[in-house]
Amino acid sequence: MSSSQTLGGISRCGRVLGPSLDKIVKNAAWRKHSNLVAACKSALDKLETLSDSFSDPNSPLSGLCLSDSEFVLQPLLLAIGSAYAKVVEPALECAFKLFSLGLIHGEIDSAKPQNMAFKLVEAVYKSGGLGEEAIELGVLRVLLSAVRSPCVLIRGDCLVSIVRACYNVYLGGQNGTNQICAKSVLAQIMVIVFTRVEEDSMDVVIKRVSVHELLEFTDKNLNEGSSIYFCQNFVNEIIDTSEGSSKQLTPSPVHKLQNGNGSAGKVEDLGHGDSIEGAESGDGGGSKIRDDGFLLFRNLCKLSMKFSSQEHPDDQILLRGKILSLELLKVVMENGGSIWRSNERFLNSIKQFLCLSLLKNSALSVMAIFQLQCSIFMILLSKFRSGLKAEIGIFFPMLVLRVLENVLQPSFVQKMTVLNLLEKISQDSQIIIDIFVNYDCDVDSPNIFERIVNGLLKTALGPPSGSTTTLSPAQDITFRHESVKCLVCIIKSMGTWMDQLRLGDLDLVKGHESDSSTENHLTQPGEEGTSDYELHPEGNSESSDAATLEQRRAYKIEMQVEHSFTWIRMASFLTVSNVETDEKVPKAMGFPSLKKKGTLQNPAVMAVVRGGSYDSTSSGVNTSGLVSPVQINNFISNLNLLDQIGNFELNHVFAHSQRLNSEAIVAFVKALSKVAMSELQSPTDPRVFSLTKIVEIAHYNMNRIRLVWSRIWNVLSDFFVSVGLSENLSVAIFVMDSLRQLAMKFLEREELANYNFQNEFLRPFVIVMQKSSSAEIRELIVRCISQMVLSRVSNVKSGWKSVFMIFTAAAADERKNIVLLAFETMEKIVREYFPYITETETLTFTDCVKCLITFTTSRFNSDVSLNAIAFLRFCAVKLAEGGLVYNEKSKVDGFNLVVNEDASDVQTVTEKDDSTSYWLPLLTGLAKLASDPRSAIRKSSLEVLFNILKDHGHLFSHTFWTGVFSTVIFPLFDCAFDKRETPMKDDEYSPVSRSSQHEGSTWDSETSAVAAECLLDLFDSFFDVVRPHLPGVISILTGLIRSPIQGPASTGVAALMRLTSDLGGKFSEDDWREIFLALKEAATSAVPGLMKVLRTMDNIDVPGVSQSYNDVEMSSDHGLTNDDLEDDNLQMAAYVVSRMKSHIAMQLLIIQVVTDLHTMHLQSLSVANTSILLELFSSIASHAHQLNSETILQKKLQKVCAILELSAPPMVHFENESYQSYLNFLQNLLVDSPLLCNEINIEAQLVAVCEKILQIYLNSDASFILQN
Repeated sequence: MSSSQTLGGISRCGRVLGPSLDKIVKNAAWRKHSNLVAACKSALDKLETLSDSFSDPNSPLSGLCLSDSEFVLQPLLLAIGSAYAKVVEPALECAFKLFSLGLIHGEIDSAKPQNMAFKLVEAVYKSGGLGEEAIELGVLRVLLSAVRSPCVLIRGDCLVSIVRACYNVYLGGQNGTNQICAKSVLAQIMVIVFTRVEEDSMDVVIKRVSVHELLEFTDKNLNEGSSIYFCQNFVNEIIDTSEGSSKQLTPSPVHKLQNGNGSAGKVEDLGHGDSIEGAESGDGGGSKIRDDGFLLFRNLCKLSMKFSSQEHPDDQILLRGKILSLELLKVVMENGGSIWRSNERFLNSIKQFLCLSLLKNSALSVMAIFQLQCSIFMILLSKFRSGLKAEIGIFFPMLVLRVLENVLQPSFVQKMTVLNLLEKISQDSQIIIDIFVNYDCDVDSPNIFERIVNGLLKTALGPPSGSTTTLSPAQDITFRHESVKCLVCIIKSMGTWMDQLRLGDLDLVKGHESDSSTENHLTQPGEEGTSDYELHPEGNSESSDAATLEQRRAYKIEMQVEHSFTWIRMASFLTVSNVETDEKVPKAMGFPSLKKKGTLQNPAVMAVVRGGSYDSTSSGVNTSGLVSPVQINNFISNLNLLDQIGNFELNHVFAHSQRLNSEAIVAFVKALSKVAMSELQSPTDPRVFSLTKIVEIAHYNMNRIRLVWSRIWNVLSDFFVSVGLSENLSVAIFVMDSLRQLAMKFLEREELANYNFQNEFLRPFVIVMQKSSSAEIRELIVRCISQMVLSRVSNVKSGWKSVFMIFTAAAADERKNIVLLAFETMEKIVREYFPYITETETLTFTDCVKCLITFTTSRFNSDVSLNAIAFLRFCAVKLAEGGLVYNEKSKVDGFNLVVNEDASDVQTVTEKDDSTSYWLPLLTGLAKLASDPRSAIRKSSLEVLFNILKDHGHLFSHTFWTGVFSTVIFPLFDCAFDKRETPMKDDEYSPVSRSSQHEGSTWDSETSAVAAECLLDLFDSFFDVVRPHLPGVISILTGLIRSPIQGPASTGVAALMRLTSDLGGKFSEDDWREIFLALKEAATSAVPGLMKVLRTMDNIDVPGVSQSYNDVEMSSDHGLTNDDLEDDNLQMAAYVVSRMKSHIAMQLLIIQVVTDLHTMHLQSLSVANTSILLELFSSIASHAHQLNSETILQKKLQKVCAILELSAPPMVHFENESYQSYLNFLQNLLVDSPLLCNEINIEAQLVAVCEKILQIYLNSDASFILQN
């Protein structure tokens, strides 16, 4: 058995605590957490001696006594309170297991602060403020498992604190997934608590929350692809773990909690496996479980009623908290059961707290809050209206009717929310009849039903003619359709109830025996006796029976009156809507409603008879009497005449338009386009008759000669573009669909060679896609093009250019679904139909590449970008294989097509090869992605770019390689340096300017490393061809070395060493000279800029530091504080310190590189190159001595570092290292290269350097004596 298996001993608690305590010991910093480590080791030793032999009711841990439990739990408290992530995480995991396995039991209450279980829960929810994402998730897991555990009753303020901790994670978290998890955990806690409240027991079946439903109104922006799936699994895993452990608990007698002081059933008596049940009402009025539920519900309502202060009117955190509270209240009400109707305390809490919250928040204009209010109101109306008559009577006018009756200037989303709410209400006939009976039939209540019907009718009829409205035509049509739906549902509900009343008449005739069935059928339209009209219970007295019958008759009379009242208004609406509109949807929805009325009034019949016909002149709403037979016969006769004209004469005009000559057909199309435009521009009733005829004419005349067809299509193209950009969404959609039908017909025809009619035909799609502001239209175009291409791919020739232009526009779209939809089709085209792309026109390859490059920049989905990059590599493979069919020998970008075949029959791309125009857009597009802000995209694009060059570089000529380096590779590495090497002006030496420079650079250390490695692989593979570009590569590497950031500098050093190691044997003396001169320039070029920065310290006065070299004194460290220096000066000084450290590190790196290069390639170095190295060592050593001589500067920097608690720049170390390296270099030359030393007199230089070092030492010693 391994040691990990024996940790913690044989007890159940030990098997959980042992491995966790051991992990805490391993992760802890022993010096910093010595007490924690000691406590963990002591607890481990203690656990080895314990077993499950105790049954202490006061102990929080099952199987252990109280003292042992406190002893072994203490390390967990210390670990969680350490605020050290590596220690906190295993402690939270251990706490989760203890709760989920049911090892912790009892009552956890803030009134008992000495209880170890309470201390553990308190430590957990306090650790949620550390800001670590993993710790936030761990805290949520522990808190949810604690609340879910059937062995633990979390009481009062402790439960509220747990909810508050989850609130803080949701409101203050930086990770969107964690915020969704926090909301899901909160919702699950609400379900757990109030399910137990409903059953008054801890042992209940828990329903899982749906994370997707929680994001119905808010936080959809937090969803990061798989966040919903992760959060759902996160909650389900916790609940499943807790439920699985609870089923394994040993059964034991159930103990009940008493609210009074009874001796039986105290929580402290619970042992392992006990579940807690709330007792019946005691002296306090309710069980502890229900007391806690009531407290939590009240606090949620209070949180939802918090408003911003005058100082911070736009407090977004408070607003999000308010919305979250309302969402949780919605969860509570959705899962609420009979206790909210039967228990007076909980019913009053709805009235006192929830209704007050809805009332106060109704004044806010935030749409999410309004939607939540409507959703909660719908729940109250459908489930709890039995006791909320007065409250519902208030909320109907406040929430629903106020918005419904606003016809001229409503908020679109707000009114759609109300209409959707009314549609749900109207679908429930019981709610409809309850509203009518409880309010409209009550003389003391408002006529809510009447106002609902009137408001829906006004909305269905739309704004009055001539009035000013903020609604667009599309929005007005949407409102009309939705309101008609509601009215139809209301009529259906009324018809159902009228049918029931007729059955009631028959029952009354049958006598008294049927009274009970009628009563059961019509008893209490509200749920469980809510309504004002209460039928008397059955009794033996005749007076009771008579009263019952009279009340039923009165009720039937009221219903008949209301039915007639509603029908009058509905009939009027149907009359006007059928006569004055061409909309088919309202008519189709309205006609079935006529069946609900036995005797139709004349206006309604006339509307049906005349609706939409050619001879309608007025609505005739005031006409009286029934429809005469003469009118009906005339109507049928006219319909027959219209039918004859439509079948023969009318179609004849358009079907034979192909007989017109060229000029006549063009003129006919122009005239028809004008008529169609005028028909479609109608804001209230646009017609599509002429549009359908345009489609027919285009289809009939497709066989005309190309010149004539081109003239026809020029007219139609402008027409489709103009109408496709219409603000009327319905019209635009219809037009785009008509264009799709034409395009499908056109693509059935083979296109002749050297023609581009397909491209011209698809041009309207391109223009509308690029210019339309409607997301629906853009999505429709993408779907249309996808359907056309995939179904007619073999016929697409010149149309590929338009297809790729459309997909390029879609790739840059602001809507995620459009981007993903377009890429789905693009992926299929590249994978399966790539040969079709270039079989007609090779230039479409460039269009395809540009489209893919646009997809790579998509900000919505990294997977799309990565797949697009992979497809670019696929395109390169096809290009290298000769997959492009060259059908012409035209010049493209100054390059002619010439194919040279060597012995291997390999095509070589020369400067005269037409393929160059295809390689360059591909390579430059990938190079531009190196500046993408996403690390994964940068890395992938670099790897693909250099792999393409490496795999297919053998096809490139020397001249083309020169172009690749100058236009692709060298500009690519500008991202590595960006503004780092840009000389700064004197006024630019500030922390602010420096930070902005770093922001301009988009490469991190990892990207720099990948780019350098890829560059060296490429250079090594094609060294003989690309050798002339060695100076540029060396410049890139030395530029990395000069970086003030440690990562890129280290990358540059490693890359330069690898370059010389792999290719040093092939370098000439001039190549080595380039390397050493570049290193020397890197070392010396940074000095002037640093000295300018250091001079800025002359203007900063640091107390305690004299400005005279003759009197340098230092005050005590504690005598100088941040207050003595201004914030700006401190920032400047801190920047100087940072710049100095970076500079010294870079100089030392160059010394190390030069030393290593000399050691590795000693035999390859000439006298001239050795002289360059001597100058480099000398300049760096002199510069180091100069810096170390700035005494006042050093004192100032030391003082600033003391204030800011920074380490001082290592200037002494810099001087020592530089001179030591210089001496070692000279000494090695004397030993290893005596001949070379004689030529340049190394011995004399060594003596001179030694003299200088001794003189520096003597001067330093004298200065020290003077100071003391």
